[in-house]
Amino acid sequence: MEEMEEMEEMEVMEVMEVMEVMEVMEVMEEMEEMEEMEVLEEMEVMEEMEVMEVMKVMEVMEVMEVMEVMEVMEVMEVLKVMTEHAGSLVHAHAGEEKGR
Repeated sequence: MEEMEEMEEMEVMEVMEVMEVMEVMEVMEEMEEMEEMEVLEEMEVMEEMEVMEVMKVMEVMEVMEVMEVMEVMEVMEVLKVMTEHAGSLVHAHAGEEKGR
């Protein structure tokens, strides 16, 4: 009888050990899932930051393009003024020639 009781006790202990191991495994799985979620969240944040950086770069490029267009327009305006001025100088010079 005593042997039977001992065996039963050992079986109960084994079952308890198995249950403990299963609990530990569950906890580990939960921790892994949480870590995966954290990694995913971090990746999302990084992607959002990258998108924001790209948008900033695009904005800077747009501003630069606008500035370039404005510069080109300024240069064209200067050239226009210079050609008008040169034209009037030529006319004035031609007038002087006729006057002589």
